Amino acid sequence: MLGQGVQPNAFTLSSILKACSQLQHLPLGSSLHGTITTRGFASNRVIACALIDMYGRARVLEGARRVFDELPQPDPVSLLDMYGKCGDVGCAKFVFDGNWVSWTAMLGVYCHNGEFESVLGLVREWGVADVYSFATILRGCSGLAAARQGKEVHCQYVRKGGWRDVVVESALVDLYAKCGSVDFAHRLFMRMEERNLITWNAMIGGFAKNGRGEEAVELFEEMVREGMRPDGISFVNVLFACSHNGLVDQGKRYFDLMRMEYGIRPGVVHYTCMVDLLGRAELIEEAESLLESADCRYDHSLWAVLLGACTKCSDYVTAERVAKKMIQLEPEFHLSYVLLGNIYRSVGRWNEALEIRKLMEERGVKKMPGKSWVESEKKQKGSPGFDFSIVGKSMGEAV
Repeated sequence: MLGQGVQPNAFTLSSILKACSQLQHLPLGSSLHGTITTRGFASNRVIACALIDMYGRARVLEGARRVFDELPQPDPVSLLDMYGKCGDVGCAKFVFDGNWVSWTAMLGVYCHNGEFESVLGLVREWGVADVYSFATILRGCSGLAAARQGKEVHCQYVRKGGWRDVVVESALVDLYAKCGSVDFAHRLFMRMEERNLITWNAMIGGFAKNGRGEEAVELFEEMVREGMRPDGISFVNVLFACSHNGLVDQGKRYFDLMRMEYGIRPGVVHYTCMVDLLGRAELIEEAESLLESADCRYDHSLWAVLLGACTKCSDYVTAERVAKKMIQLEPEFHLSYVLLGNIYRSVGRWNEALEIRKLMEERGVKKMPGKSWVESEKKQKGSPGFDFSIVGKSMGEAV
């Protein structure tokens, strides 16, 4: 475009920044930031928001803050968004000024950073502002698999006249699917007049993660036939479905399709699904070869999946090699030591198991306790409970 003498406008620049943000290509985005400044677009609010989003996703707080400070009339919502994208929830809480507009932004900050219990806590304190905040609240319920609270939010949404909103209804499909009510989620899905990619992904993922892999694959194929272009999340869902239903050949085909036809670069989650798929089929050598050639081969979590497959197949030779590699990649990750120690004990190599235990103590590596959520009456066990009755009454009263 520049070679033909066509000068970029604000829309063009913001579109390129969005691409940089999605790809997390910080060097290109930073270079473009310089071009934006020299061309006099730095004060454009749309471009500034795109820059904040790019720096935020890359966790470069100083870059995002610099862009915000250069805005002619900065507002609290932009500041909240900046801190949220950068993962600084503490600073976001500090600037939260307690009006309805910033309340909605604060909900987004909590959701973006996975603090779903804080989303519901904020709803307990403030109630529900408008129809547009329902999708964010439902995301919070989904993140906690809080079925009862989600139903109450659904009822409140209907009471307020909400209907045929693709964003909210997509969030409802996701909620019910994650809470195990797959048939109800599918009924909602089938009744929707409009579906976007998020809707399709939610339903495909719902089938995949509730043991209905063949239906997930069928729905993926239907989505493609209807002209919806799958994204990385779509392929995560369909690969997960193939993995948990023994569809090895189909899984391999989708993995190749993602790269070759759609140009999607596989990430850690895609490789995790593939290693799990091959491991369940006891194709350990092929799984290890796949990891060795992956761009993200230095991520220890991938090797942990392979290690799990090795132990299930009783391939202790490969398991020992993989466990040692995990310790090299992440010396402070407790699970690597625990699994390697278990391998030695399972084959009667007690002295080596003891040496691993000593190595953990020398390096100060401690086994971390797990944590789970249990829903009981009106409380979420595992974090401070709350009374959610202010959001809505029982399901039967609403519908």
